[in-house]
Amino acid sequence: MNKKWKGARPIAIFFPVFCGFFKKFIHISTRYTSNPDRARVYISGRYTGERTPVTIPYMPIGMYIVKLVGDEESRTYEVVVTPGEEKRIHAVFSE
Repeated sequence: MNKKWKGARPIAIFFPVFCGFFKKFIHISTRYTSNPDRARVYISGRYTGERTPVTIPYMPIGMYIVKLVGDEESRTYEVVVTPGEEKRIHAVFSE
């Protein structure tokens, strides 16, 4: 191996691993509201234990299926969490 490039190989392997490791620590808050209040919040098919209005402060970057369930109706949304932008979802249920 050429001495000039001797140290380049470990750095070339380390950099993508390093970036991938920290990507999972990027989180964005999401805000869920509804009219009327008290809709149950499901994220990716799992009940969060929360009801609207609620802010979930640490959502990792990615795409989620969010379902807000009122007394007699529900609303489903595709939410794409991206860096630097708080997401806000508001559902209106008929009374």
